[in-house]
Amino acid sequence: MKHLAFVAVLLMITISGLAQNDETTIDGWIEVFTETLSVEAKKTVFSTKRICEGEVKLIFVPNGKTCIINDGFVEAYVFYKEDNQVFAKKFDNCSGFRTQQLSSLQFFEFFQSNSSALLSEEVKPYKAANVNTQPQSSAKVYRCNRSFLFYGDNGSVNKSYKIYDLTTTEAQPNVYFEANNKTKVTKLDSLLDTVIANFDASSQYKRD
Repeated sequence: MKHLAFVAVLLMITISGLAQNDETTIDGWIEVFTETLSVEAKKTVFSTKRICEGEVKLIFVPNGKTCIINDGFVEAYVFYKEDNQVFAKKFDNCSGFRTQQLSSLQFFEFFQSNSSALLSEEVKPYKAANVNTQPQSSAKVYRCNRSFLFYGDNGSVNKSYKIYDLTTTEAQPNVYFEANNKTKVTKLDSLLDTVIANFDASSQYKRD
């Protein structure tokens, strides 16, 4: 009976809810937003997406409806500089969020100082130094990925990798473990952890 009740509630939410937007739709929102920026801001803009496959979420949006996420959760952030101030805009599967001015600028200084390396360096897929055909019963599952979009003289450049690519194990050492973790894009992603946490905790954190 409890299972039937849960199914009934989920069905009611589905009927009144919003269909989730996929990653392609979010990419479109980012493109449209970027086009609205000033010429100055477009020279400094970059974006990142944090994608976790298999996540299921129910998010209540301002219009009273529910956004149902059942095929992967995407949080995207656009960063840019204008009038010597750095700003961020967020999107997820359900909507955009109000733009915020940022006070922590270390990540942006790092981005500007390492623009060439960010465009050229690659995070390589996990490659085991030895292939162990025995089942790994305690192997950890990594479902999240990172994707960055940078802009160079020849247009936009996408840099994507799996969090799994940054790991290693004793049983199957990743030959690219050290090299991957030394790339500028993974360092930038690490710097963004605090920036994003502060953005999401801000009193200005509101959906459009």
